[in-house]
Amino acid sequence: MIKISFKQGTPLIKSNVRIPNAIWDERSGSLRALAIYYKDTVNYLRNSNIQFEDSVLSLLPCPDLSAAYEASGKKLKLRDYQTEALVSWGENDKWSVLVLPTGSGKTLVGIRAIAGCNTPTLVIVPTLDLLEQLKKQL
Repeated sequence: MIKISFKQGTPLIKSNVRIPNAIWDERSGSLRALAIYYKDTVNYLRNSNIQFEDSVLSLLPCPDLSAAYEASGKKLKLRDYQTEALVSWGENDKWSVLVLPTGSGKTLVGIRAIAGCNTPTLVIVPTLDLLEQLKKQL
């Protein structure tokens, strides 16, 4: 059976079957694919009726983030367009890019998405100012 795990920043695929976007990694004796191709890999295996075991999303336990946020006394009230963006993200298997003007609340949408998933999350921002803003909000 094919096994997919996450190791050292990329999906590791134990397989004797050719998988698109995956290359042989001599060090691990397995296939590796960039993380961006994880969803494509899973879809390929499902659509090909190939049985596999997926432990990529076996994440560390996480406290109840939404309850912690509410307990902090902060109200996470989203505007209509922010709620619409969050719903669209959820309908798209929680994959998307959020593009909104400066000051329109992208950080709040992101925090709500993180709380809704209740999983450890990696957030990448292009500037130290945005990093500080996010840390303050979190």
